Amino acid sequence: MINKILSSIADKWSRKNGYKQTLWIAYPLILSTSAFTIQVFIDRMFLSWYSPEALAAALPTTILSFNVVSFFMGTSQYVGTFVAQYMGAKSPEKIGNILWQGIYFSSLGGIILFILSFMGEPIFNFIGHDSLVKEQQISYWKFLAISGIFQIQLGALTSFFNGRGKTYPVMWSSFASTFVNICLNYCLIFGNFGFSEMGIQGAGLSTLIATFTNVSILSILIFTSKNNQNFNVRSDYHFNYERFKRLVNFGMPNGFTFFLNITVFTVFVLLVGRIGIIELAATNIAMNIAMLAFMPMVGLGISVMVQVGQSIGAGNPELAKRATYSGLQISFMYLAFLGVFYLFLPQILIYPYEANATSSNFDQISEMAKIILRFIAFWGFFDALGIIISAGLKGAGDTKFIMIAIGVIGTCVSVIPVFIVIEILSLGIYSAFINGTVFMATLGITYLIRFRGGKWQKMKVIETEIN
Repeated sequence: MINKILSSIADKWSRKNGYKQTLWIAYPLILSTSAFTIQVFIDRMFLSWYSPEALAAALPTTILSFNVVSFFMGTSQYVGTFVAQYMGAKSPEKIGNILWQGIYFSSLGGIILFILSFMGEPIFNFIGHDSLVKEQQISYWKFLAISGIFQIQLGALTSFFNGRGKTYPVMWSSFASTFVNICLNYCLIFGNFGFSEMGIQGAGLSTLIATFTNVSILSILIFTSKNNQNFNVRSDYHFNYERFKRLVNFGMPNGFTFFLNITVFTVFVLLVGRIGIIELAATNIAMNIAMLAFMPMVGLGISVMVQVGQSIGAGNPELAKRATYSGLQISFMYLAFLGVFYLFLPQILIYPYEANATSSNFDQISEMAKIILRFIAFWGFFDALGIIISAGLKGAGDTKFIMIAIGVIGTCVSVIPVFIVIEILSLGIYSAFINGTVFMATLGITYLIRFRGGKWQKMKVIETEIN
């Protein structure tokens, strides 16, 4: 019996699109997303040391800015599926042009973000959080909106590497960006090493500079003579209407999905914020810790999407299916490990936030965050199910179904019920997190049913005939 189990594990490890290949593509992305997680974690930790108002302001402002970024970034990121399918179809010479279509689309988003950077005051006046928090949100917003211009470009630039399964450059550029962000955070938030004390504005400026650093590094790595020779990244920059239209047709539903996901989460956090500063601060801490689970899932999801895309491009849907289930099994094993800490040892994860906190309310914030983490321990499994299975569907081109599913389920199972339990019934923060778990479960199971139905196996985003 034991030999049979070990033999099965060994087979799943070594076979094509098995555990080994999935992790080989994923682990630089996991490290990359983990670097981003650490960046945000330390950012929030520093803000928790600075003031409860700064901490409370950070999460809603961040997710609101990312809400705008998400549509354009989600669309430009879909360049990666085109790259993967071109690689699978043995047509690498078309990669440069699809990259440029992603850059052109990203530029449209950049214009909108620039305009919105001047609109922080009316936006946060409308949201209506506590006046002390609102003041912090407005000052933070302008930096995040400008940094969003570069975040959108990252969607297309990282896809050049991710779609080919060459994920190390993305990892190293993320490491550099994280290092820049952490150093500047320490200097600019508190006014260390001779810098002026900027508080939450310092956190925003650090994010802006770090994101620009990331874009600069990837641009230098992409536009080399070798890449131009292999992929036409310099020479094939012309606007291609047909290819741009295909990117929009398949990528915009992915962008809307990204947008709707963030919107649902944004509404959730904004409604929680209306309960009070303590509840908002506790949610901020718990959600940032939850990123320890979420961000590696994103890396695994990209790995799955790449393998599915390459397999579909090569006309082998069975390999695509294997890659998806390999990613799902790996994610469940990782979450089982993290769940031990969320359920039984949450104080270890919360300690960095409370170590130097000066607020008299922080004991209450800390206890509330511990309880929230126990909810997250359960919804994390359903979140992983949704991330990995949807990645498999996206890798084939089934983006419109995912968009419709998140729109309907997000509205009917999350936004409306959370509004009712908080604003009408006043049931408090824990009822909102119970609802969040139900939402994650419904979404993940819906994606799984769609995947098992197999319609995605007949899809393809690239041209049917490759010349």
